[in-house]
Amino acid sequence: MQVSRFFLTFSIATAIFLMAGLEVSAQKQPDKMTVSYSASGGQYINLFAAKELGIFEKHGLDVTLNQINSSSQAVASLRSKSVDVATGPAGVIFDAIAKGVSDFTVFGECMPSTVLEIWVQPNIKSVKDLVGKTISSTNPNSLGDLMIGVWLARNGIKKSDVNVVYLGGLGNLISAMKANKTEATLILPPLGEQLIPSGQKRLGDLRDITYSNQGWAATKTYASKNAPALERFTAAVIEAIAW
Repeated sequence: MQVSRFFLTFSIATAIFLMAGLEVSAQKQPDKMTVSYSASGGQYINLFAAKELGIFEKHGLDVTLNQINSSSQAVASLRSKSVDVATGPAGVIFDAIAKGVSDFTVFGECMPSTVLEIWVQPNIKSVKDLVGKTISSTNPNSLGDLMIGVWLARNGIKKSDVNVVYLGGLGNLISAMKANKTEATLILPPLGEQLIPSGQKRLGDLRDITYSNQGWAATKTYASKNAPALERFTAAVIEAIAW
């Protein structure tokens, strides 16, 4: 009788243990995803909020945010598979597709206009004063570089009428302005505020220019294998925007 009770107790305990194990294993582990962004500015606040507030985790994602030096590096980041999703200006992705890169897809976007601000030296009163002067950008074909051409053209100035220099990271744009090595730069807010103590000023912004300023891109290969994860990424970022 005691032996029977022992086996009954052992069987029940074993069943409970196995059920607990099954419950733990049934809880799906979050999908890992590496997401790139090109600047620590307001343009990407939705990503930062989704990460810091646990919204990605809520949607079953373990997201690593990876900063790249410039939006122009998004193509290389996707092709090298160093990131799964590239966020930022979609122009470089569309340009790559137009040039024959067939494995890219833009699966969403949330910012249909640019938020770049124009910061200049004190002696610059209008865009016309920049003819023959130096304007800085991060890299060729970056958002800033593209918008320099658009902004100048809207004001009747050719890009070739100014000297565009490429300085790499956004911090270098700030340093060059502080050192009076450039007359103007296009930069994401609120980074330009760092120039106020050294006397530079905000000439305006480019918010009236329609442009896919934060597109979400991936390779078609990744998207086909991870469609549910990309849907949850989209839901998380939208929730972060609403927050």
